[in-house]
Amino acid sequence: MRKESIIIDGSYGEGGGQILRSSLALSIITGRPIRITDIRANRPNPGLAAEHLTAVLAAAEICDAAVDGARLDSKQISFTPRAPARAARYSWDVGAARPEGSAGAATLILHTVYPPLALARGITNLCIGGGTHVAWSPTADYLIDVWAPMQALIGPPATVTLTKWGWYPGGGGEIAAAIASPDNARFRALTLTRRGPLTRISGRAVGLNRPEEFAHQLADDARARLAPLAVETEITPLTLGGDGVASGLFLTAEYSNCRAGFCAIEEPDTPPDASQLAAQATDALHGHHHSQATLDQYLADQLLLPLALSDGPSRITVEKTSGHLQTQAKLLEYFDIATIAFRQQEDRPLELTIRPLGATAP
Repeated sequence: MRKESIIIDGSYGEGGGQILRSSLALSIITGRPIRITDIRANRPNPGLAAEHLTAVLAAAEICDAAVDGARLDSKQISFTPRAPARAARYSWDVGAARPEGSAGAATLILHTVYPPLALARGITNLCIGGGTHVAWSPTADYLIDVWAPMQALIGPPATVTLTKWGWYPGGGGEIAAAIASPDNARFRALTLTRRGPLTRISGRAVGLNRPEEFAHQLADDARARLAPLAVETEITPLTLGGDGVASGLFLTAEYSNCRAGFCAIEEPDTPPDASQLAAQATDALHGHHHSQATLDQYLADQLLLPLALSDGPSRITVEKTSGHLQTQAKLLEYFDIATIAFRQQEDRPLELTIRPLGATAP
């Protein structure tokens, strides 16, 4: 018997692309058809942009879904999985979704397809083109150094490689990913409320078609601002050639039990300022460190979906809540996947308890 379709209001909460991506993943895993209305209604340019259209098409390919409304600027789609996710070799390019190309985030395509492919029982190899280091999206450095190691605590590992840099507005980058899903693939519960001591800070200070001195100055400024933490700090300056001009600082804080990531990317049409970029990324790192939380605010909403599908209740702490986190929690409850409890105590980080309901968990 066909499962009842779920109608999802894409304008709910932060009203961005996350509702779309998570709904696609949950639709594939649960086998439930979905219809999403008012897609990205709270964004300046609502509807499917290149990266969102690519996410829809990628999700459809891995489960042979029937899709209606999969076109640029569409504000509504219907998505009906016709098979479980299939482990295989796939290739997608966000830039191909728009005639003039796009720097839409390749990393967010991986976020969309990872949960169902992690349960697909087999080896999946992905090649995803698009933006790899663009604002408002997880960077390739973050996926490699933070998301992948932390995700491996919960489920089948994903190995991520940066094969070509892609910045705004040109895009043209590429990441490769391999997901090894065993026959007994599942997501595991996680209790992570103590992060342990800070053991190391690593990162890259990058300039694209900037003078070589710029990347070195950016690395030096960052190291100086992190010196009070009195921990091993290795920030590598890197000067790239290619199309366009850009710069960014990408940092990873390694604790004994977890990792957190922080970045600052040069804004388009703004004179580059090494000290400003260094301040932005290091201030974020300092803020997280002093919060005592185990997960940075971005990682929390990225791990919430697999934790909701895990084999038991989980507890994590996060630096602070966000629109993405609240929206993700509500969506999981809407699918009857899990209940999410938020607990805020004075002088303590926000604590989340995730209780899978079991009946819909894999």
